[in-house]
Amino acid sequence: MTDLSDHYMRVRDYARKFSLDESTVYKMIDRGEVKAIRIGKKTLRIPSSELERYLEREPTEDSKATSLGERVEAFRKANGKDPGAFVDAWRSGEIEDSPENAEAALEALALRTALDRQHVAAA
Repeated sequence: MTDLSDHYMRVRDYARKFSLDESTVYKMIDRGEVKAIRIGKKTLRIPSSELERYLEREPTEDSKATSLGERVEAFRKANGKDPGAFVDAWRSGEIEDSPENAEAALEALALRTALDRQHVAAA
């Protein structure tokens, strides 16, 4: 039998992974941005597949950026920082913890991860 933690994350762990406040993650769950399951009356768990779902999501229809380079450039224009620098600033507390910034931090993390994967594949 596999351990529950192999497939599901506690809200606290998900929040720590992305340097978010737990209340921000709960709000994201309430808005349907992050899927979670309820175990009993009080316990929520986030499937580990949610990270991959976010990283592999299709660009929204209103997004004009389709290639990774275009998405990175659109992020720079919208947020004034490269994705890596945004993630570092978010984690250090330089960037305020708000729902909008949480969404941008997740986008930055996804872009940074995609760039890292691209660099590994090219090597």
